[in-house]
Parts: sequence; C-alpha cells; structure tokens
Amino acid sequence: MSETVLLLFSVFLLIAGFVFIIFFTLRDVITRRAPFISTRSNILADIVSLLQLQDGSVVYDLGCGDGRVLREAVQRNPGKNIRGVGIESSVWPYILARWKSRGLSIIIRPENLYTANFQDATHLYLYLFPHVLKDIEPLILAQCKAGTRIVSCDFQFPSLKPERVVEIPHGKYQLGRKLFVYEI
Repeated sequence: MSETVLLLFSVFLLIAGFVFIIFFTLRDVITRRAPFISTRSNILADIVSLLQLQDGSVVYDLGCGDGRVLREAVQRNPGKNIRGVGIESSVWPYILARWKSRGLSIIIRPENLYTANFQDATHLYLYLFPHVLKDIEPLILAQCKAGTRIVSCDFQFPSLKPERVVEIPHGKYQLGRKLFVYEI
C-alpha cells in the first residue's frame, strides 16, 4: 500500500510541476508580457558605454530579467556611486536577479513595469518587445526628467527619434543586433 501511495504522490508532483511550468510560460503570452530573453553577454560593455553613467547615476532596467545589465553597469564603474534598480514581475528571473545581485548597489523590485515608479532614474535600459515599448512610452515620457538617457536593445520606440543607432556584429545571433540610444 505505501509503495502505491508513494507512486501516486510522485506522479502528482510531476504533474503539478509540469502545470506550474506551463502556467508561467503561457502567462507571458496570454498577458502580452515580454518573455525573459537574456541580453547577450558580449554586448553588455557596449550597453554600459552607451549609457554614459556618471558619478551618482541611477540606472533602471525595466524588465531586468536576471539583472545582468545592472550588474555590469555597477561593476564596470567602481567608485562612481552607481545605483541600479531592476523591475521584474516574473518569479524566476526576479529570484535569479536578487541572488546574483547580492552585495552590489542594486535593488530588484517585484513590480509590474506598467505601474512602476522610476522618476528618480537618470538612465534606463530596456529590452522589451515593440508592443510593450508602445504601451510604456507615455509612462516613460511622464516620469523621466529632461536629460534621462535610454538605451533600448533591438527595438525602438514608435514615436521617439533615437539620438544614435549602434549596429552590433551579430555572428550567429538573431537578437542583440541594434542598440537605440535616446535622450529625453
């Protein structure tokens, strides 16, 4: 009898785990959220360079995923008092970002980027799909102060004109080919 119970419990855990994974995968598609797609490691230096961080900069990553851009920004600028803030609403990337950013001047907030407050940002990094950029463009224009520098990977805002577009050698990669730089 106990072997049967153990087998049933194991099957239940397997099914529950499968349902959990499917739910969190489809949730992003159903709610039109951007899925977690990592920024390529080989373009992190380019992104940080284009952000042009200064002493005391506050850089936000809206939809920060595992927080790699924020970590790169803080670690490449020792002594500049850079503060990073990541906004991430997906559970696993949020946990990963918190874990990997421990000990750095980075805060990861579990928030929806459509309702997040980032008025103190001096710099923004975004790797969001066009429909999300279209939806948050008014929010960015309302919250960002004049002089806020924005770098968007692969996709541009529908109405803002980029100050600069940087082509990235892509090799075998389909993503991370262009960086769009804006200044509000």
